[in-house]
Amino acid sequence: MVDRPLRLSVSDLRAYPGFERSTRLKYVQCRSARTTWSGFRFAELVEDVKPLAEARSVRIDCADKW
Repeated sequence: MVDRPLRLSVSDLRAYPGFERSTRLKYVQCRSARTTWSGFRFAELVEDVKPLAEARSVRIDCADKW
């Protein structure tokens, strides 16, 4: 349900501008930890595929089937 369906390789995804965020994770057992996540902004991918107005969810199929 997009105007521009894409099939992207890992190198295609790495071509998106990088983004990094430091976040505190809270666990059920009342512990916490801080970590840094990096990647690209999902909004940029959404912008490229141009979802139709009636689209309500996202499906991503990973190469390793997870």
